[in-house]
Amino acid sequence: MDQPSTQPFADEFGALAASLAGCGVPWIDDWRQSGLDIYGALGLPTRRVEAWKYTDLRRLPRRGYVPAQQMAEVAIDSVPAGALALDGWRLVLVNGRFRPELSILEDLPAGVTVANLGEVLARDPAAAEPHLGKLMCLDGMPLAALNTAFAGDGLYLRLEDGVALERPVHLVSIGGGTDSPVMFHPRHLIVLGAGASATVVESHVGLGDGSYLANGVLEAEVGRGAALRHARLQRDGTEATHLAAAQIVLGEGAAYEGFVLQAGGRLVRHEARLRFAGPGAEGRLAGAALAAADAHLDNMTLVDHAAPGCRSRQLYKGAFGGRAKGIFQGKTVVRPGAQGTDAYQMSRALLLSKEAEADTKPELEIYADDVTCGHGATVGDLDAEALFYLSARGIGEAEARRLLVEAFLAEAIDTVSDAHLRHAFTQVAQDWLEAHIGGGAR
Repeated sequence: MDQPSTQPFADEFGALAASLAGCGVPWIDDWRQSGLDIYGALGLPTRRVEAWKYTDLRRLPRRGYVPAQQMAEVAIDSVPAGALALDGWRLVLVNGRFRPELSILEDLPAGVTVANLGEVLARDPAAAEPHLGKLMCLDGMPLAALNTAFAGDGLYLRLEDGVALERPVHLVSIGGGTDSPVMFHPRHLIVLGAGASATVVESHVGLGDGSYLANGVLEAEVGRGAALRHARLQRDGTEATHLAAAQIVLGEGAAYEGFVLQAGGRLVRHEARLRFAGPGAEGRLAGAALAAADAHLDNMTLVDHAAPGCRSRQLYKGAFGGRAKGIFQGKTVVRPGAQGTDAYQMSRALLLSKEAEADTKPELEIYADDVTCGHGATVGDLDAEALFYLSARGIGEAEARRLLVEAFLAEAIDTVSDAHLRHAFTQVAQDWLEAHIGGGAR
């Protein structure tokens, strides 16, 4: 039986509770307390917990993180260059706190609400009540439970039935820039009505090389026939710990396209959960991970086919150098009655040094008989024959290695359907490869 660890960070709740968004609203107080109770029962997970067997959090309590609410706001007058450059609406958080002067939330079309969740909870909590905390189950998710207790600012996006957003909504989360290690727990809620469509992009970047802990949670409900395109750049500072969990619920005939590019941080874990709640829906999860030095990147997915006739695809690729460690844990569950399910999962990793490590754990759990399901996983080095082929044509070793890794990652990045976003993610990957492998001009 999995044994709970201690409950670090929980002691700050008493001092902060009165300042948290929506304090005094009965359902919000109950929601926060339920998160605190679940975290108290589960504790900070240890490697004895199966879902955390590859990722060790024991050092976190010793880093001395201070809640962002107890620190002064960081002086910043522009969005860092590390974030994606997009033409659209923008909501900016600095250490988990909403910064309206950096955000662009004006001139929204009819039927669209883009706002800071903290302000929604304070001014119009009834708008969030039907969905917030209702989509993600906290069983076995202690960090998401901790987020629930301390949840403050974040993205609130709601589209009425049939509304199509032509430009993306860009969530920019900036961490660090403080004298002491800082901790924050942003919370995001996305609700798309029937037939609506939107593109949501996240950029997670750091200020300098300071230490911070970002523990974020996103819940999204994609209504009947709606479509959500969701892309995520995780480019935190070199000493950052980035923990994130997302729960996406798809209604009948809905579509979801999810992609994450990880190219920063010291200890990173991204947990993506996709649930098919209505028949005929389609969802894709894809990612590309890049790590060097002693970075640790952990991707975990859970695709839950709870309705018939749905299709899912997962593709995760990673390239790891130095003493970096990359993990992929992917699970697909097909519930009884989910006949006609079509699901496939693939993870591939490249080891760019002898000290790098990659672990992969694919799982299928099937309780229906009329299904098409499969999975695959590979871990290996760069192809020696391909390197020789390029070298024989006058291409230097560093340039050859960079070209091969870039081509390897392209399959995952190409799942991004928006051409501008696809180019932006390709550029980030190329910049990382040139910085860590070299090879000269593209």
